Amino acid sequence: MRDSEARYRSIVETAQEGIWQIDANGRTSYVNRKMAEILGYTVAEMQGRSLLDFMDEEGRAMVAYNVERRKQGIAEQHEFKFQHKNGATVWAELNTTPQHNADGSYAGALAMVTDITERRRAEMALRESEAKYRQLFENMTSGFALHEIICDAEGKPVDYRYLQANPAFEKLTGVPIANLVGKRIREIMPDTEDYWIQIFGKVALTREPMAYENFSRELGKYYDTWPSVRKQINLQ
Repeated sequence: MRDSEARYRSIVETAQEGIWQIDANGRTSYVNRKMAEILGYTVAEMQGRSLLDFMDEEGRAMVAYNVERRKQGIAEQHEFKFQHKNGATVWAELNTTPQHNADGSYAGALAMVTDITERRRAEMALRESEAKYRQLFENMTSGFALHEIICDAEGKPVDYRYLQANPAFEKLTGVPIANLVGKRIREIMPDTEDYWIQIFGKVALTREPMAYENFSRELGKYYDTWPSVRKQINLQ
């Protein structure tokens, strides 16, 4: 039995995932080295301290609701915001399992903890980038539309579908965005010249951008156009 206990303790202590056990009062009864490392403490520094000691106000608000659910015996996976010893924010994913005494009373919880700080930072950076480019997309004066090229069974471009368009595109064409998105050009403008499809198809197939001027009989206007590849070609 001693050999078995030593073996399991060795596995727990060298695990690359944080292990955090709290008692019924929310105080730390056990953490492994990885868990302490995630928050920048030693095991001894975390021992006996409340879970809330490692969170700011926002993090405490996040955990309050989940404590009540754990007391009801509900195992859950959540992302929580913690504070590193140096004051930095640490985001962690907790897979939490409630623990109970022999009489069924709540004894605390055991959590497997993964540091997801870098992932959250990447997600935030992506959202900020998307918001920035969305603002640019919505306010640029040049018309922009994203097409999906439609090919026949032989791989020949025969149509294209509008996936996205900005307000400037609507203004320049006079066609409401709501009437474009999700529809094929042949549905919206059945008399569209073949060369529009042929040129867009060629750019999609060769992945080589182009610049040209063409007349649209449907709209009665000449347009300077700069197609380039943004999406894979789909077959019918």
